Formats: sequence, C-alpha cells, structure tokens
Amino acid sequence: MGGDALRHFNYSAELLLEEVIVAEDKIATTLKGNTDMEVAPLAQPPLTKYPTLMQGDEHQLQSKLDLWNRFQLAHGVAPTIARLTVAGAVIVGTIYGGFLVA
Repeated sequence: MGGDALRHFNYSAELLLEEVIVAEDKIATTLKGNTDMEVAPLAQPPLTKYPTLMQGDEHQLQSKLDLWNRFQLAHGVAPTIARLTVAGAVIVGTIYGGFLVA
C-alpha cells in the first residue's frame, strides 16, 4: 500500500511540475513581448450533491481494541506508559543527535 501511495504522489508531483513550467513559460513570453497576460479561467462551482453511504454501508466500529490500536490511542495505563516512553526516546535521541552535530 505504501508503494502505491508513493507512486500516486510522484505522479501528482510530475503533473504539478509540468503546470509550473507551462506557467513560467507564459510569464516569460509575456514579459519578453510586453503583452498583457490572458485572463484566468473561472473557478469551478461547488458541488451541489455529495456522494453518501447507504444505511448499513458505513464503517463498523471496532468493539475490542487490539494491542497496536491501544498503543496508538494510549488506551490504558500500559499503552500510555509505552507511548510516553517512545515519545521520550525520540525527543532524547533528537537532542543527543543535536549535541553530536554541534
């Protein structure tokens, strides 16, 4: 799943880069020729109807949390302590790394 998201991100980045290059070319052409810029296209109107889920198609809530979800939500004493320990280790490691670099 991570590779798929990265592929979509790279594709979007390429499209954006292409649009930026086209815009820069239009600006350069306008500045070199001392002409007026063309009028920007009108904005799209907002959607009037949004897709909705039918009754019963919505996501079912999890009734019992597994260990990973308890850790992520810090649900309970042990997951809270574990999460604080991990956060503290990240902070201490960052500060220690800053001292090594400086």
